[in-house]
Amino acid sequence: MSCDSSGSLPNPNTLQDVMTPLIDYVQCNQMYVEGYSMSYYTTIIQEEEICSGYLEGGKDSCQGDSGGPLVCEVNGTWIQAGIVSWGEGCALAGYPGVYTLVPAYESWIKTYIPEIIFTNVSIPPPLTTVFPPLILPPSNPVCGSPMVPSRIVGGTDAVDGEWPWQVVIYSIYNSESHVCGGSLITGQWILTAAHCFTEDPYPGNYYVILGMYQLSSYNPNAYYAPVEEIIINPQYTSVSSKGDIALLKLYYPVTYSKFILPICLPAASVTFPCGMECWVTGWGHVSSGVSLPYPQTLQKVKIPLIDQVRCDQMYHIGSATSSYTTIIKDDMICAGYMEGGKDACQGDSGGPLLCKVDGMWIQAGIVSWGEGCALEYRPGVFTLVPAYQSWITSYIPDLEFIDISYIPEPNPPCGAIDIPAEPDGGLSLFSASWKIIIFCLLVLCQS
Repeated sequence: MSCDSSGSLPNPNTLQDVMTPLIDYVQCNQMYVEGYSMSYYTTIIQEEEICSGYLEGGKDSCQGDSGGPLVCEVNGTWIQAGIVSWGEGCALAGYPGVYTLVPAYESWIKTYIPEIIFTNVSIPPPLTTVFPPLILPPSNPVCGSPMVPSRIVGGTDAVDGEWPWQVVIYSIYNSESHVCGGSLITGQWILTAAHCFTEDPYPGNYYVILGMYQLSSYNPNAYYAPVEEIIINPQYTSVSSKGDIALLKLYYPVTYSKFILPICLPAASVTFPCGMECWVTGWGHVSSGVSLPYPQTLQKVKIPLIDQVRCDQMYHIGSATSSYTTIIKDDMICAGYMEGGKDACQGDSGGPLLCKVDGMWIQAGIVSWGEGCALEYRPGVFTLVPAYQSWITSYIPDLEFIDISYIPEPNPPCGAIDIPAEPDGGLSLFSASWKIIIFCLLVLCQS
């Protein structure tokens, strides 16, 4: 419904009028909440208020109009619907004028003017609506379901709100560089890597930022949360050891918004097939030793999964480690390309490895370690999240894990690992043939 608000202007002070559509307090509250980047559950516009204006701005009451009437014509009679109250600026996009709703104060007015007559009218709804339907996040949001539609080394800029579970962890002693990434798994718990806290495990020295997009720019959607507790898996001892997983408990539960939502975790029974394309997100280096440039926009990169057996074979290529020694443990999974080129890197540690299954995002891994960044035969190594369901549940018993009975094999599937020959066409010192020759020589020496 379109109504008029009137007031005074500068010289020559001619009375003005402007026609603007009404906006109910619920829809108006959503506009102001989005504009202020506050939680969707914050109430700014009260039930005793009504708004009027356009989503794109352009027409509104302004300073000096305060106290003036918002009037609507109904069946040839002018009725005062509101009183000019307040607003953010004048005619700004997303900030309609806010008015005191006159019908809400009928009884209060009558206590002072008992003889006044209030008009009871039936008003038909308008033929067209100016604003889109109201969309609010559910009170218990579905994990792994961002509200912002989607559109790292070899990666590209993410869209603001595309990965609403991504968090960044800072030390209170160094605000210039972040410590690690992580992911929101409930309103009060963060999943990250254990190696992020080996030098300083004291929770009071850290804080988490949720809803972040560009580290070097002011972000009104960001929420700063102090850390109450750091829980490091007891299996973790050093780089490449088992148990590179940690939980951070925040002092207070966060309020969900379209920029802050939890990720789903897979149950222990879930197996991710080799070759499945998944995503890594973070603010780490764009290549070895090269920091993410200003304004440090969250990066995303799509890379295929590599199972533990194939990844272990790749890490033995060019390595002095015996093939009988396992480098990639059974609680790890890898992702990347045999030829390199795309990978997680320094600064991405603790961040999520994410796979989309049946329209739902699920965290398959946690950025753990690797040799260099995006090198040949050295894919990124991730802590396998399903391997730690029981450990996580021991601290967060009400957390639900997603049980996926079937994930289709990718096409084409993973192939065999090609073990390269030496540059002169000879055999590598650590190849199977050399090991057989050395074994035979040892036998001869003993005989």
